[in-house]
Amino acid sequence: MNSPEENGESPSQCFEFILFKVADFLFGTPAEQVSRIHNGEKINREELGRNPIDLGKVFHVPKETAVARSCLLEVKTGTGKQFFEVDMVEGLTRLDLSQIRNLPPLIESKKGDRSFWGLALIGNRIACLVDMDNFRTGQE
Repeated sequence: MNSPEENGESPSQCFEFILFKVADFLFGTPAEQVSRIHNGEKINREELGRNPIDLGKVFHVPKETAVARSCLLEVKTGTGKQFFEVDMVEGLTRLDLSQIRNLPPLIESKKGDRSFWGLALIGNRIACLVDMDNFRTGQE
C-alpha cells in the first residue's frame, strides 16, 4: 500500500488534545501541556502549592450552571505546576489539522485573553481551544 506522499496527497497532521467541560461548554488543550488528570481524588494542599484556578469563574460561567468542580488538570510549567479546576474531563482525542479553525474575526477582536486561539470541529460539536501556558501567564 502506498503512503499519502507516494500518492501525491499531503500527509495529515494530527495533534492530541485533552477535552474537558466547564458547565456545558467544551474546551480542548494540547495534551503535552497536561501532566496529570486528577478526577475526584483527594490532593494534599501542600502538593497543590497554590490555589487551583477555577476555570468556571475565569470563563464567567453563570452561577446557575456552576457545579462543584471535582476534576483538576495538572499543567506542567517552567516553574513547577499549576492546577485548573474543571467540571469533567472527556479524555484524549486526536484532531486532524482540517478540524481546527482560527477564531472568527469578531471573536478574535473582542477576546481579552491570549489563551483562546482556535476552535475545533468534533463531529457536531465545537470545542474552544485553550493554551494553558498563555492562560497561566495571564492570570498570575
